[in-house]
Amino acid sequence: MRRVLFVAATAILMTVSSAALACRPGPGNGNVGFIDDDDVPTVNNISFQASQLFQRAQMLESSASSRDAEANRMDREASQLQGRARLLRNQAAFVADGDRMTLISMSNELLQQAAQKRMNATSERQQAMSLRTQARTMRARAMQLVRVGNGNGGGWRGRNVKVVPRTVRPAPKVPVDTQI
Repeated sequence: MRRVLFVAATAILMTVSSAALACRPGPGNGNVGFIDDDDVPTVNNISFQASQLFQRAQMLESSASSRDAEANRMDREASQLQGRARLLRNQAAFVADGDRMTLISMSNELLQQAAQKRMNATSERQQAMSLRTQARTMRARAMQLVRVGNGNGGGWRGRNVKVVPRTVRPAPKVPVDTQI
């Protein structure tokens, strides 16, 4: 009986340990503590960081221009709504009293919609301005990275530019009159 229990326990332990050895620890196997070298992005140089900042700034500029276009569209729609409201008010003068109140209330609703469209357009323009400010900040940061990282002034694309030290020329000698 002891022998059967020993063989069964040994078989179970061998099965469990072989399954554990077959599974390599790593992020693909659900182990959070291990980081695979292929999954970690490496940033080797400043020019890559600057390029990424410039690219992100370009994306922000693109988003800002689309917000400006949306704001212009909303302004056009608001102008159209105001024109329709004006037409309804003009037509209300030629209609019976019962219909006149209906036309005036419709005109008021159109004016409220136009005001809402204008407020939304203003909000879109403010967001576009904020995006452009962020883009400007990113470009400035990229330029700062380039200036600090490339001590030789080679530019963010890695060109080698020789820095020539500035020489100071002596002032020309002017005869000084000692007789005053």
